[in-house]
Amino acid sequence: MKFVSFLIFSFFLTTMSGQKDMSIDIVGSFDYSGASNYDFISGINLNSISIKSSKTSIINTNRFGVNFSFRIYENMMFKTGIRLAELGSKFNAEYSHTSQCYVPGELVREREFLQYEEEFSNNFIEIPLILRYEYSKKRLSPYFEVGISPHFYMNSKRSYRTVNNNGFSYNIDEVTTGFSKLQLVFVFSAGMNYNISQSLTAFAQPTIRRHLNSIQINPDGTKARFYSMGLEYGVRYRFGNYYNSLKS
Repeated sequence: MKFVSFLIFSFFLTTMSGQKDMSIDIVGSFDYSGASNYDFISGINLNSISIKSSKTSIINTNRFGVNFSFRIYENMMFKTGIRLAELGSKFNAEYSHTSQCYVPGELVREREFLQYEEEFSNNFIEIPLILRYEYSKKRLSPYFEVGISPHFYMNSKRSYRTVNNNGFSYNIDEVTTGFSKLQLVFVFSAGMNYNISQSLTAFAQPTIRRHLNSIQINPDGTKARFYSMGLEYGVRYRFGNYYNSLKS
């Protein structure tokens, strides 16, 4: 996986090294991430419990890295780079559990109500392959981006927490593996450039990402996929003379 990532990154870096109009970004992103159709319940032993309610929710995740862009047409840029990306989701359930024990002469059953919480996060190496259309050379200029962003799976971390009706709780952190090594992700964003000078730009862009392949096939045949939405932000240093005619 690391070797493939290195080859792709080296190819685009070599390609862009001969470009007269290119840019380098330092970028970060604050995201909300979730997993649609993820079946947490399939991992729970249902023989002795009865689930009252359950829901899957989003968690806060982050990503950061470096972008490289070069101009392929008047207002069109091609962007690639390398980032560390985090994705995950959270599951909450309320359920009842029946336990039994023997005392002299009788079998005693006891039913307790519990709250179960599971959160998992996954780390990926992201290599964006994105087209960006910039509307103008003005000081404040909108743009939009669309493309595919391969994510190479690194590792996972899961955290479990259970609380019973007496208030007792326990937590388990567990590192797991097993997701697809390659996730193809559709990316769309619309943002704004603030061109500080001819070579320096600050930018921010709301971004939506949707994974195209599944992370799990559930017992009923449905497929679970990651998704995320958030705000990407950063600073861009430009090489070349395209913005020499920067307008206010």
